[in-house]
Amino acid sequence: VSNFIVAGYNIESSKKAIEITRNYDEIYAIVGISPNDLENINTIDDINQSVETVELIAKDKKVVAIGEIGLDYYWNKENKEDQKKLFIDQINIANKVDKPIVIHTRDAWIDTIEILKPKGNFEVLTVGKMTDEKGVEIENCPHPMMKVSVHCPFDVPPMSMLRKKKE
Repeated sequence: VSNFIVAGYNIESSKKAIEITRNYDEIYAIVGISPNDLENINTIDDINQSVETVELIAKDKKVVAIGEIGLDYYWNKENKEDQKKLFIDQINIANKVDKPIVIHTRDAWIDTIEILKPKGNFEVLTVGKMTDEKGVEIENCPHPMMKVSVHCPFDVPPMSMLRKKKE
């Protein structure tokens, strides 16, 4: 490992991520507001102010991406429109500062793709599980320019293999 990324998920943790990068040449930051942190932002004015802050700190030379941004309808069904606004605003920031995005999407795959299509920012997509809102697994990558990274430790053997070793 030659480089390491510290990811923020709200304004405070994003600023902390940048602060950590100051002590190490090989550490970089990702800044943004996750959809799960939207519940801590109370009004549209607060969302707009938070987005302005993300844009300001995203210009730091040690910030390599905007994220983890996106939609999460599993945990937050009641604020879908606010999630969409925050997601779109942060994609616009990423395009403005010419940085890739790291996406968190859960039970919101279709809306996520619909938002991404006109934005043109497909450099990084991180997903926990590629499913639509009904839990149907998405089989194919939906856009040819999309790079997909899944949160999965590929070096860990499947549980079935571990069980066989114990027997």
